Amino acid sequence: MLSQQIANLYRASVVTADDGEDDVSILHVSDIHLNPLGVEIVRQLATQFQVDAVLDTGDLTSFGSPVEARIGDLIAGIPVPYYLAPGNHDSPEVRQALATMPNVTVLDRSVVDIDGVRVLGVADPTFTADNRVGTAEATAEKQRQAADVARLTTARRPDVLAVHDVALAGAVAGDVPLVVSGRTATSAATSFATALASSASAPPAPPAWGRSRWPPSSTTRPRCCTSPAADLWPSTTSPSAAWAGASASTGPSSSPSSRRSRLRHRRTPSRARRATSGPPLPRARGEPPA
Repeated sequence: MLSQQIANLYRASVVTADDGEDDVSILHVSDIHLNPLGVEIVRQLATQFQVDAVLDTGDLTSFGSPVEARIGDLIAGIPVPYYLAPGNHDSPEVRQALATMPNVTVLDRSVVDIDGVRVLGVADPTFTADNRVGTAEATAEKQRQAADVARLTTARRPDVLAVHDVALAGAVAGDVPLVVSGRTATSAATSFATALASSASAPPAPPAWGRSRWPPSSTTRPRCCTSPAADLWPSTTSPSAAWAGASASTGPSSSPSSRRSRLRHRRTPSRARRATSGPPLPRARGEPPA
């Protein structure tokens, strides 16, 4: 089982300097998002590691509906106290319902003593699961409240500060030995947004010529062009200049093939411009299909 493998790896890698009788073990979890398998893994880890408490830094639920508080029935099976600093997906109704569960303590600017370790938990001041509050607005609100959290930390002097979003702890540097938080998806989302911005700044791929008014670059030939039309599109000449040059360079001629070639080159831009506004124009005699 996953929890057993984690416990075995931990025991094989950790060397303690004493018998560990005075150690306090706290299991930190976060962002379970109503996953019953996640709660089961927490229960197994708490048992395998013989921890003294579980500290959850929020987003235990996903949508904030009151019925989601029933996940507390699963938490009741965890054999140690469960402390929750709610996140931005845990609605006020869910927080209130979870606070009534026998094994759950909801932390909201309150300090709890876990075998001598003082933990200050600060609930997230926003609820964003219903999209009434945007991410940028929520982040700004947390940054505004960071100074209040810093003053509270200075007054209460905890050993651990537990918040869901580290933005709430932006002003506590040097005032608390340890800060634990959740919301680890923030950095991934920021990287994804940066990637999107980089992609948006790149020029778009050219569509098929004749189906869009997208202007090809000076080094791009229209995909429909074949010899000899391709020879009339030099890489150093803009499309409009190339077509003008084609018209100017093809003078009168008694050769039927020359007249057909000139007619084809002069009509093609008109057909491309009109392709999206109506039915195709009839072809001149001898003109190849578009």
